[in-house]
Amino acid sequence: MKTRPEKAATLCLLLLAAACAAPAKPITAPADRTVAQFDLKSTFIREYPNESIRLGEEGDVKASALCNADGHITDSKILVSTGYKRLDNATLAMVAPSRCFPALDPATGQPIASWIPFAYHYALK
Repeated sequence: MKTRPEKAATLCLLLLAAACAAPAKPITAPADRTVAQFDLKSTFIREYPNESIRLGEEGDVKASALCNADGHITDSKILVSTGYKRLDNATLAMVAPSRCFPALDPATGQPIASWIPFAYHYALK
């Protein structure tokens, strides 16, 4: 017959074994896919316009690109201009051929079109 301390030790071992046998819960949540993201492996055509270089034009631009449900950029727009039309147009041309990961509708899990805001800094060295 087991003594009280032996019974307690056996119970602890059984509880520990049961806890170890329970399925593991994920440690981290999956990345937030409710927000569209650029596919950084796609090609961004980064060209500083020659005329802007010659004229010393620099600036920061804020823009947004529409990531379609199929992973293509289908539209883009300038939100805050550099003050130079050439640099703003170069920004829109830069993202046009890019690919993206579309956002997923939280309710259905299906890809949906959404805007990706971004910024770009034009500086001459």
